[in-house]
Amino acid sequence: MSEIRVFVAVRLSPKVQSQIQAILSVLQAIEPNLKWVAPVNLHFTLAFIGKVPEELISKLLAACHTTAVQYQQFVLQLGRLGVFPSKGKPRIVWLGVTQGRDHLQALQNTLVNALQSMGCALEKRLFVSHLTLGRAQNGKTIQAWPTLQKVALPKKIKLSVGSLELIRSDLQATGPKYLVLGSCPLLIPGHGSL
Repeated sequence: MSEIRVFVAVRLSPKVQSQIQAILSVLQAIEPNLKWVAPVNLHFTLAFIGKVPEELISKLLAACHTTAVQYQQFVLQLGRLGVFPSKGKPRIVWLGVTQGRDHLQALQNTLVNALQSMGCALEKRLFVSHLTLGRAQNGKTIQAWPTLQKVALPKKIKLSVGSLELIRSDLQATGPKYLVLGSCPLLIPGHGSL
């Protein structure tokens, strides 16, 4: 029985990827030693499921669909930088949500409940709506965080959340390769159920 590594996410439109590429260019010039995420790979992870038998994919897609049809499409506004795990020892720099966070949190909660009800063991950590932009390598910290946090970000980065994606992740030496296994659309406002 073959296993694949999967997660559920909200992906970015090409327009938002391009807007974030402009931000990444500025950040990379300040802190070139981080491993920066390619804009095409940026996403909001709602549930990391991990390795599962390929035979389970249809059930995971059904849980995603059941979740998606409970929500109308909504808009997120992006625009604040943060770090994990703490400002004292920053190792990951991220771009956060400034508007629409409650909608994304509700969608994530419903999805997690649907996945757990079918027996998926998910991470227990608190959900923080963010896009990981870059990581320090080999246990190092982000030395330029005080400068990075002062970078002026565009005020109008808006992302329309229209679907949940079940994504396969293949880890490679050059970075992860993602393949969308299925897309589950949210409801279009004013159009009822699909």
